[in-house]
Amino acid sequence: MTQVLKYVPLERDQLTETKPRVDVFRNQEYLAEPSPYDVPVGITAGYDVKSKRLSLALEYVADEPTVINSFKEKVALHVGKNSGRIYQVDLEGVDLDQAISQKSIALIDDVIDRVATERKNAIPQRYAIAKQAINVAGDLILKDPDGLKAL
Repeated sequence: MTQVLKYVPLERDQLTETKPRVDVFRNQEYLAEPSPYDVPVGITAGYDVKSKRLSLALEYVADEPTVINSFKEKVALHVGKNSGRIYQVDLEGVDLDQAISQKSIALIDDVIDRVATERKNAIPQRYAIAKQAINVAGDLILKDPDGLKAL
């Protein structure tokens, strides 16, 4: 039975990775910012008590089919088939107290970094935005762990 822990809406202002930046191309400066399609608008956290699985689902303006990348650390990433966006992170075999810890967030960050380096034609900023969104949501969830356990 999955127990929905929390929905965390995200504002673009909360994610510093989405701020416009100055890039230089052929000696010309231009202002660049990520597409709104690459910025999550919210994250839903869920915990399945029976299988001890934490799921973090990132919500975007648009959806697409995903492929699952599994890792030996019992982490699975659901990655957009075409875009490479991170749509969901599953952390297997953890108690609820462990699932909502900084250690788990750090493990998820490491796995996302690996996917970013292994994926052909990856756009690093997409992964940086996803990591930051997970960290923002994780911080909000960690601030109120008793509220989560009560659900």
